[in-house]
Amino acid sequence: MTVTQATAAKYHLKSIEDLKPYAKDLIIGGPPEFKTRVDGLVGLKDTYGLTFKGFDPLDESGPITLSALVNGKVQAADVFTTTPQIITDKLVALADPKFNFAAQNVIPLVYKSAMNATITDTLNAISAKLTTDALLQMDNAVITLHADYATVASAFLKAEGLT
Repeated sequence: MTVTQATAAKYHLKSIEDLKPYAKDLIIGGPPEFKTRVDGLVGLKDTYGLTFKGFDPLDESGPITLSALVNGKVQAADVFTTTPQIITDKLVALADPKFNFAAQNVIPLVYKSAMNATITDTLNAISAKLTTDALLQMDNAVITLHADYATVASAFLKAEGLT
């Protein structure tokens, strides 16, 4: 769940549960299926007791959703935590202390026959350092700033002492 800095400041929002006194006055946006999913409005009501004033079906964490959020058409939206506009539009991703939304972890795919201890150790070392914030920063660099993938990945590895 993501809101603008203005909305976060106005309602003192840090987590999804902070929305409870205000949800009845807010329009929430997200992909059409968000309306009926447990990791959507159904879960927000069951887990946090949130009932919003309305729901605006938009796209999936894309330009329509982001525009609606930034322009005030919706006051809260389903935005992926690694969407670069969180940085560029200074949005606030609300914490989910009751874990309504499942983790969407990055998982390496490797041919089993190619695996060895060096590859396993390397992937485990990277995985230990690969946080949501690190992914957000790298996505911003590649998607928004048009940096080269290899350059961004190399800089991450170097910064984390993995090269």
